[in-house]
Amino acid sequence: KSLLWQGWHERRRRRAFRLATGLQANGYPAAAHYRPLNPETLLFLDNRIDRALLATADEMEARGRHLLSGAPLRLIHSGRLEPMKGSQDLIPIARRLRDRGVDVTLEIFGQGSLEAQIRQGIADHGLQDRVRLMGTVDFATELVPYARQHGDIFLSCHRQSDPSCSYL
Repeated sequence: KSLLWQGWHERRRRRAFRLATGLQANGYPAAAHYRPLNPETLLFLDNRIDRALLATADEMEARGRHLLSGAPLRLIHSGRLEPMKGSQDLIPIARRLRDRGVDVTLEIFGQGSLEAQIRQGIADHGLQDRVRLMGTVDFATELVPYARQHGDIFLSCHRQSDPSCSYL
């Protein structure tokens, strides 16, 4: 059912892209996929990161020490908790990693229509010691500094044609 819906919408999208005067493709995958449909395709990379937001040498060193210490691998997810963003996959991924003996934590930043389902999934699968909902925080002053200091891997389950604003 979902595959049929996706196929129908993709055909409509392709038709619209062919007729458009130009197309802004958000990221490399979308540009590669849709450029053949419209010669006026502009590759766009959302880059809100400036040098001041990048991890420092000390932070990178601390992350390396953390990874070598045997401590849990720290996953971070940030985004709207919506089906089109793949948020419904976060708990199954955390559960499978735990079941396979991979020692991880997952901190989920954001809000959306799947928040209650994710919260229930954490409880139903006994993931309270591994998965935390962190809510919505400011990008530059809270999320980026937190990720630099407390994240080893950014987990993206994005269902659209590109990872949207997750480029760095």
